[in-house]
Amino acid sequence: MWLINSIDFVKEASQNQTGDNVGKYSISLATSKSISKLREKYIVTDFSKLP
Repeated sequence: MWLINSIDFVKEASQNQTGDNVGKYSISLATSKSISKLREKYIVTDFSKLP
């Protein structure tokens, strides 16, 4: 699972320019081949840090 805060989400995501979701943000954390090195910092296995 990935855990990402909203500020980092907006920095990493792209804003949709066309289609039904114009103006909304989308992000791709994994591809069919591998997980991007940039996105590895968002992988969590321990949820003890959640408030």
